[in-house]
Amino acid sequence: MRTALLRIRVWAVAAGIASAFVLAAPEPAQPAGAGKANAERPSSRFAMQARSGTLKTYRAGQSVVFAGPDGRLKRLPVDPAARVDRGLVRGQQVNVISMTDETGRERVSAISRGSSDAAQNAAAPRP
Repeated sequence: MRTALLRIRVWAVAAGIASAFVLAAPEPAQPAGAGKANAERPSSRFAMQARSGTLKTYRAGQSVVFAGPDGRLKRLPVDPAARVDRGLVRGQQVNVISMTDETGRERVSAISRGSSDAAQNAAAPRP
């Protein structure tokens, strides 16, 4: 019986030492640019993305179309519970926050005025 307990203790100590070496091992070096590609991939079930652009059309609770900085149009469905700034106007700079779920469907969760429009509205004289 005593030899069996001794064997168990030896195996437990050996497993502990082996796990310490595994945890202390340095991470393998990544090639240049690999970190950027990994940063763009979602690490969880949901991925949030923030974009800015020029508002083309907005239909409350249905969809938004905006042109990105590269000029390409992007149409996204808007979640009915999305937070949307009041008074959005076509041609206005906007920030669009969307979420992609585990099925790959993307929905807008927030639309706000762009920073340049917010600064102009703050500087405008009020009657």
